[in-house]
Amino acid sequence: MNPSLAVVQTLADTYKGTLMAACAEARLKELKLATVAPPPMQSTAAIVPAPTCGGVEAKVGSERRCLNPGGSFKDCPEMVVVPAGSFMMGSSESEEGRVYLEDPAA
Repeated sequence: MNPSLAVVQTLADTYKGTLMAACAEARLKELKLATVAPPPMQSTAAIVPAPTCGGVEAKVGSERRCLNPGGSFKDCPEMVVVPAGSFMMGSSESEEGRVYLEDPAA
């Protein structure tokens, strides 16, 4: 038995029939409910099927396609598939024709 549960149970037994025992029994119920383990989580591997292609499977228009980094597809305009990652949007100060609105996000 959990040490906290044992202490509260001792209080309930010691002061049986009193307000203290009633409070201890109520707390004992709360502690027992809190110590019940939640059901095990289902593995996402069982939910999400493994891709059938080497890249990312996606719906383009009305058909499903396998999109690989470096490849492209035409969906007006032509789209290029890039590898996952991050980048800072904007342009460098040395770019010709640049305006202040093209500063990278802070």
